[in-house]
Amino acid sequence: MNNGSGPVLLILFFLLLSCGQVPRPAPPAPPGPGPVVPTPPGHELPPPGGPSPAVIREKELRELSGLACSLRRPGAFWAHNDSGDPARLFLFDGGGRSLGTVTLAGLAALDWEDCAVAAGPRGEPWIWVGDIGNNLSLPILKVVYRFREPDPGLLPLILDRREIQTFRFRLPAIARDCECLMVQPGTGMPYLVPKANQPEVGLFTTPSPPGPGQGVIDLVKVATLVVPGRPGLRRMVSAGDFLPGGRAFLLRTYGWLHLYRLPPPGGGCPRLKPYHSQLAPSQPAGDAVTVDPRTGTAYLSGEGPDPRLIPVPLPRGGGESPGKDP
Repeated sequence: MNNGSGPVLLILFFLLLSCGQVPRPAPPAPPGPGPVVPTPPGHELPPPGGPSPAVIREKELRELSGLACSLRRPGAFWAHNDSGDPARLFLFDGGGRSLGTVTLAGLAALDWEDCAVAAGPRGEPWIWVGDIGNNLSLPILKVVYRFREPDPGLLPLILDRREIQTFRFRLPAIARDCECLMVQPGTGMPYLVPKANQPEVGLFTTPSPPGPGQGVIDLVKVATLVVPGRPGLRRMVSAGDFLPGGRAFLLRTYGWLHLYRLPPPGGGCPRLKPYHSQLAPSQPAGDAVTVDPRTGTAYLSGEGPDPRLIPVPLPRGGGESPGKDP
């Protein structure tokens, strides 16, 4: 039976719709954030407000091998190439912008592998450069240069040979290849760690703080360092640096960062395990590391065009308990 009510109801429906009294279907909810994927240790982003990765814009740094924090310009970094480059260091800021160079006149960079900046006993900052590489494992001496850190405002600068001290170190025959030079702040004691595909390597230093005019110095072994990891490049030590205060140090391999506590003088030759280990950020030919003496943050870099400067937070407090082997 058709009483004509259909058109009337239809007109009433559209009137109510125009007045907003008829509920409309809700829009679909936005997609959720999805599952949370944990970040592997050593790959964390810096905390908000902390340092960020940067591209080093010094085009001549094609084979960056050594890296050290400047003491005369906090927040800036010294770096040098591996073999095949003039005997020079580059200074750049935390954003990767070039600040100049210092050239060591009359010297050759045969196989520069690492550098360090540390204050000596009188508080003056010194730059140390290690011509210590030896990929062929030939029985040669390790040559280390030392000079006062120049005023960054004077760059570019050429240092006269008389402003540079030269030391010749001799390692045992079983420890010929070396890429790690560290200098303890305050004492000026240099430490070398050989590069070897072995589960343990030695920590070597001089019998006393080196000074000008010394002949060949035989290094002494002060500790055996356990280097965790599978055989291969990922456990070969490529660089290192002391933490603030000089009582602990960081070693970088091609896969890991390991923290160790420095044994006290005269304590024999202990066997040391790292008290902390974490993955190093993935980086082609990661040959360089330094630790900011103000903040304790590690900075990593490596070879190749447009190398990156990568900050990595480290645990504070020196670590009382030994870490687990990775």
